[in-house]
Amino acid sequence: MKKIIFALTLLTMSIAAIAKPTNADRELLRNLSNEFKNSAQVKWTYNVNYNKAAFIFNGQSISAFYSTDNMELIGYFMYEQNPAVIARSIQKNYSGYTLIASGKFIDAHGDINYFAQVTNKKSTLVLKITPKGSISIFSKVY
Repeated sequence: MKKIIFALTLLTMSIAAIAKPTNADRELLRNLSNEFKNSAQVKWTYNVNYNKAAFIFNGQSISAFYSTDNMELIGYFMYEQNPAVIARSIQKNYSGYTLIASGKFIDAHGDINYFAQVTNKKSTLVLKITPKGSISIFSKVY
């Protein structure tokens, strides 16, 4: 349930990329797009805010998100086990919080940002972390 809330929170707001995409980011975007097109096991879900296609890429669950009006790619999201940039940023800026879930979002242009859901006794936050470690509150869950 927490992962669903986390994913929904990420997609109900627009995501503005800060980092300039590298060739590696664009190649990963191409690889994800090709794998998605060739995957026989895609599970689609639809709601008011976006359409989601879930598939497997290199043994990892990936979600592709599309706009509801014209099926334009919004980006890809993959859960990750605490990448170093997330761990450093949370430890430095949110040491009183516990990490619940984290992941990488690759937008349609190949820009990458990380997101982490953290909680303490008072609140649960979704944090946006750039590849360089800049951190901001993306949304408050409760």
